[in-house]
Amino acid sequence: MFKNRNLWPMLTILVISAMLLAACAPAAQVTEAPVEPTEAPVVTEAPVVTEAPVEEPVATEEPAATEEPAATEEMPFAGETVTIFTAASEDQVALFQTEFEDFIAETGIEVIVEPSPDFEVLAVTRAEAGDPPEIYNFPQPGLMADMARNGFLTDLGSALDMSYLQGQYDQAWLDSGMVDGTLYGIWHNADVKSLVCRGLPDPDHLG
Repeated sequence: MFKNRNLWPMLTILVISAMLLAACAPAAQVTEAPVEPTEAPVVTEAPVVTEAPVEEPVATEEPAATEEPAATEEMPFAGETVTIFTAASEDQVALFQTEFEDFIAETGIEVIVEPSPDFEVLAVTRAEAGDPPEIYNFPQPGLMADMARNGFLTDLGSALDMSYLQGQYDQAWLDSGMVDGTLYGIWHNADVKSLVCRGLPDPDHLG
């Protein structure tokens, strides 16, 4: 029992001493793990987008327009165009066109000879459609007479000097270009296709 009485004070002193030592002991330093410096990511510049060169169209010079002759006091109708519609062949048209070279040079009026193998049909069709040429070159007077009576042709006597025409043509030629007493056509040329011979009385009876 005695021994136990002496043991408790000693244990008490040891516990207190241990507590005092623990309290007086320096606090344990917590060492942090070293932080390794991380390098900042290298900023790379975005590639510069280069635009493809735009090729500009090369301006081509337009062909110079041919100027029409301007009207003057000497050439009041310069720059106008006259179309002659004909049934003539290509070879005939080429020759026919050359006949107007002096006229074109002196007046400045462009003359276009337009051929067609369907002249008889197209002449009437164009007139009915309101798109006639300035001049018809009729191959025969019969069609001219029909178109004149239908009101498709112009009285040439109202525009031409009849006294001048009578000095250039025999009256028989002028009469053959008339329809019901009105002049609608002027002869350009005449071709003899056939001759008709008839029997004559005895020449001795003619004196």
